[in-house]
Amino acid sequence: MNKRESGLSKGEARSCLHNYCDTYAWIVKRAEAYARITGETPDQVITKWESHRECDCMNCYQDYLLPLPGKKVRVYDSADEAVKGMGNEFVCNSCGRVTHNAQVCECGWSACGLLQSKYVIYLKDTGEFYHVFHPKAWDVKKNESEAGQ
Repeated sequence: MNKRESGLSKGEARSCLHNYCDTYAWIVKRAEAYARITGETPDQVITKWESHRECDCMNCYQDYLLPLPGKKVRVYDSADEAVKGMGNEFVCNSCGRVTHNAQVCECGWSACGLLQSKYVIYLKDTGEFYHVFHPKAWDVKKNESEAGQ
């Protein structure tokens, strides 16, 4: 993690000699980004994340596990809302086939493996992130919104 990612501005000196302070600053900045989306405080967001953390913070709090909100991260109120918003057809990022499972394809590929999918959903009610294959429904909604412009 470089100084910009850690929340330190250019030229600002670190007060400690290890990466834990950088990780803490990164966690706070990431929580602030999700707090703006969810309407919660950063403390509430971090509390949700911590409630299901199963490894040390240095391994848990990384870009690929907690990506910044953006085009490839969709935020849903709950798992039920995510199911409605994603539909039931997903494109495997390995073989390109359509599958009805958001995370595992018939070819054996997993959306959350070493070369995981770039698409992520975030559930506001639990604070959980899930890597999923590309939901075809997202393309339909994108095309509909472009047609209306």
